[in-house]
Amino acid sequence: MMDTIPIVIMSAKPLPADTVGSWSQRYSAYLQRDSSFATHIICPKTKSIPAAHITPFFVAETSTTSRVLNKIMSRSKYYSYTAALFKILNEHPKALVQIIDNTGLVSAVDAFLKKKGIRDKVFLQYSYHGFPIQKEATPQFYKQCDEVLFLTDAASKLHATTLGSFLSRTATSGSGIDTGHFKPLTWDKRQQLRKQKNVDEKIVFLFCSRDVPKKGLDILLKAWDLLGMKERANKELWVIGSERASVSKIDGVVSYGKLSPNALPNYYQLADVFLFPTQCEEGYGLALAEALSCGCSAWASKTGGVPEVLDGVLQAALIADFRNPEAWLYAMNNGAKREENGQITTISEAKNIHDIEDWGLRLNILFSASLESMKNG
Repeated sequence: MMDTIPIVIMSAKPLPADTVGSWSQRYSAYLQRDSSFATHIICPKTKSIPAAHITPFFVAETSTTSRVLNKIMSRSKYYSYTAALFKILNEHPKALVQIIDNTGLVSAVDAFLKKKGIRDKVFLQYSYHGFPIQKEATPQFYKQCDEVLFLTDAASKLHATTLGSFLSRTATSGSGIDTGHFKPLTWDKRQQLRKQKNVDEKIVFLFCSRDVPKKGLDILLKAWDLLGMKERANKELWVIGSERASVSKIDGVVSYGKLSPNALPNYYQLADVFLFPTQCEEGYGLALAEALSCGCSAWASKTGGVPEVLDGVLQAALIADFRNPEAWLYAMNNGAKREENGQITTISEAKNIHDIEDWGLRLNILFSASLESMKNG
């Protein structure tokens, strides 16, 4: 099946990635597995290599020089991508092409195929990793796609309800993390390490995200201030991702600055309650999956794809009034009580809910369904 119709993944970012990221991490793992259905990858050059059965086409990144050259020659800034795709299509009558989270690349490929008169030879799949409707993603844009993959059912329903039934096919891809990396410690090991940090008798809350307004750290700090000195005595708030000097000066707050992704499990594993006060519509919220898989309970804003990510997870709770510091005060008080009463322990069942290998299998299933539609269509 895969011999007759190649599966081509196109990305404006290098894959497999040399660094750890959100979506790049799961695609990197997928492309390096022998079980991957992908046959080709078109992207900027990377030091990492895909699995042996995947043929890479490394293209020039869209630098200022390349943009000027393409303009002089009246070419799209994605010319190197479409040229590589054309080479593949010269060897195969049809192709399934998935473009990762780049509307400009989708439009460039669609326009190129139409110009060459071979648009009907390609099943064009757009993998969108956000939640809200992008300003570039008009009904006209989506008509360029044969299928759109969303991270959650909620995102898919939002687009269909708002923009109408212009999508011929949609599917939910979900997401995943490396649960071999993000995993809970044994109870004894956890207690030993917590004692070394002098938090063995405390409830530890954790915030881990970029320090930008939409991630909600300031609201969380206001809630922490509302706790008061007495209530903070047996609690500690760890902050990862902020480099503001003022944060580390707050009583009871420990700021660790920006850490490498490889270091994050050490903090998830020792914390009790993960706080996710996002003020924006998150596409998924991978940090939640990471924290849960390491044994944290979680309180999160009820927005975007988050409710779907936490659906059925007993160790998690949602906050509807997530722009109100008092709601987060409630979350901290309630989360602390549940920990003190032993109502939440290091989890085991949530560990495999968002597994990266399961995500790869789901992607293969989606590719198979798309290939079948090509054959039947």
